Amino acid sequence: MSDTPKQERKSETEPSVWSRAQEQARLLPTPPVAPPAKSVAAEACAQAGRGLASAARAAGRSIASACRSVDPDVYRHVAQLPLMGLTMLSSRWMPARALPPDGQRPVVFVHGLGGSRGNFLPMQTWFRLQGRSRLYGVGLDSGASIELLGERLRAFVSEVLAINDLPTDAQVDLVTHSMGGLVARFALEDPETEQRVACLLTLGAPHAGSHAARYLATAQALGIRPNSPLLERLSGQAPWRLRTRLVCFWSRADVLILPAESAQFEGAENRELEGLTHYGYLLRPTSWRQVADALRPAPRLGLSESLLSGPGPSSGALPSV
Repeated sequence: MSDTPKQERKSETEPSVWSRAQEQARLLPTPPVAPPAKSVAAEACAQAGRGLASAARAAGRSIASACRSVDPDVYRHVAQLPLMGLTMLSSRWMPARALPPDGQRPVVFVHGLGGSRGNFLPMQTWFRLQGRSRLYGVGLDSGASIELLGERLRAFVSEVLAINDLPTDAQVDLVTHSMGGLVARFALEDPETEQRVACLLTLGAPHAGSHAARYLATAQALGIRPNSPLLERLSGQAPWRLRTRLVCFWSRADVLILPAESAQFEGAENRELEGLTHYGYLLRPTSWRQVADALRPAPRLGLSESLLSGPGPSSGALPSV
């Protein structure tokens, strides 16, 4: 009886087998625990996202640097393309019809390469607000050569004069844009047409060609290239000696006539319109006012005034607005 309590106390102080096993388990190294599959995928996506963001920032800096290096005149040309597109919605061809007289010569508008008679609608609308009524736009076939278009313009000029029942010595004015200036110059190779045209006004016409035409291979673009057979033929008109008055508007901001000085012509009234793009000739009120001023007949001088003023400059330039 006396030994029983001692044995119980001894068993209480000695660690049990389970306790010793737990202690040994704690001393063993803990095996690595694999992360959940979702965590691995999320981390991979995050790294990919960071990589894409870094690449996008680098690309953005490169694009911004490239944009800053582009000539501002190019941006202005591009910005005007939507407006030019709207003017292309009009019909390409419309026969001439009699219009009420306005006390001045009829004006025939001639569009350029890839254009439409509707390109002049903004300018024609402004002219009508100034009281002009006999305004005509000729439609040109985009697939025909400049020579054929010149013949078409000759016929249209005769049609405008006939439909309005004008006398045989009546004349029209031609307002042309870009390639239309070359079409008109070719039309004036005909002496009869030359007699019927009082003034030829060109807006950004490639009189000496344009290197931008090198990127196209159409019949019309080939004629616009510098030193083309067409330009060689028309070079015989220099210096300008035809009875038709020639006024050439040009602009250093025109990036489609390269070089911009090609829009001038020897012996003509060459007028620079600062800051106007190739499309700005058609869309800007500044150009419209200059065109109207150039077409306005010069005031006639009395005998005493003409004797005092002398023969005047051979260019016959009108004062600018």
